[in-house]
Amino acid sequence: MNEKNYWQKQNPQLFQDLEWSKPEQASKRGKLLVVGGNIHDFTDISYSYNKLKQSGIGDAKVVVPASLKKFLGNTSDIFYADDTSTGSFASTALDRPQVLQLINWAELIVMPGQLGRNSQTSIFIEKILDSATPCILTKDAISYLFVGSKESLSRPNLILVVSLSQLQKLVKTVKYTSPITFGMSSSALAELLHLFTKDYPVKIITAHHQQLFVASMGQVYSTKISAYNDVLWQLDMTLATAANIGFYKFDHVFEAMALATRDLAKK
Repeated sequence: MNEKNYWQKQNPQLFQDLEWSKPEQASKRGKLLVVGGNIHDFTDISYSYNKLKQSGIGDAKVVVPASLKKFLGNTSDIFYADDTSTGSFASTALDRPQVLQLINWAELIVMPGQLGRNSQTSIFIEKILDSATPCILTKDAISYLFVGSKESLSRPNLILVVSLSQLQKLVKTVKYTSPITFGMSSSALAELLHLFTKDYPVKIITAHHQQLFVASMGQVYSTKISAYNDVLWQLDMTLATAANIGFYKFDHVFEAMALATRDLAKK
């Protein structure tokens, strides 16, 4: 297939109509739920909440393990879920009615990571992914998908913001026909993303050769970016995408992802 049929490169004229349609009323700018953290690390959770509030979205709330209550206290936007003895989410975290109500309240669940590593947290995440609410995952939250990857990647309401090494591992785990390599060209990566997201309905954002790539349902969009912080780009890309989905809704998920790459490239 000719690349122009599925690969759109950086173009400031694309999606302008959608940008101009950003709702003015706060009540229509999206309801986002940040889920993550553990007793040893929750800086990305605080960062995510503050960034989303600054973006102008309608509302944002946070769910963290109960082990963090002694650090975060009682505030209106923070809610606590059952935790394990090591301070991460317990498998019963969704058993609290308030937490389940928040999952159903949200238009998008944002998982920035810092979840810790244990089997109970894995069960908790699986329950969230099984809900009807769209989710966006990045950083160490991605590692929970390596077990049962085919089922995870078959979820059409799932967005993954991944490093190339994480994408390489996901592709390898599902035994996909074409491998990801660090030396592959941009056009080769665009073609693989095109084919992969036709076979799996998951949405993907990744970076390679100083470009950000987004892919959904066989469509690919890329934006050149002169420099990016290897530590922060995944988190900032996740939050920019999440805010755009709040504004434009999941019906325009590809456009929301593409516009987020352009916003990040300007910084």
